[in-house]
Amino acid sequence: MLLTDDDPAVRTCAALGTADPSAAGILLAALADPVAVDGWFDEPLPQVDGWFRFTVLRGLLERAESFEQVLPAALALVPLCGQHTVDLDWGPLLVFAFPEPHPQGVTLTRAQRAFLAALVEKDSCWGPIANRDTWLRRAGLPTDRGELRLLVQTAGE
Repeated sequence: MLLTDDDPAVRTCAALGTADPSAAGILLAALADPVAVDGWFDEPLPQVDGWFRFTVLRGLLERAESFEQVLPAALALVPLCGQHTVDLDWGPLLVFAFPEPHPQGVTLTRAQRAFLAALVEKDSCWGPIANRDTWLRRAGLPTDRGELRLLVQTAGE
């Protein structure tokens, strides 16, 4: 069976094409090293836009049960995130972490805080591109980096 193939690229592609309960775990394992995922294929795959990690992340978010489950992949992806990739990686992760807008005064979960703390420290995520503000608003979070940093810090106290 392809889901148990020795090649992680084969396993991951098989997981993307199935509703098998093991698919989320396979995709999560692949995203433990997103740089490797992007290097699996010498040429772009047909019908896959951009880096392959974006497709794997989309597949994971369709199958995962909770943000806590996704957190290891989210943290592994943050070093590759930037303001130009927000629509394909950290924006969808924000909305998955906050399926309902975060109410002011409500404590962040450990997983939410860990992800936001990593994002707020990633300089390349913060610049003049405004797409990030749309995702942050959808999640009910401050669009200002300093305000978000303060939210993360006070949530950990």
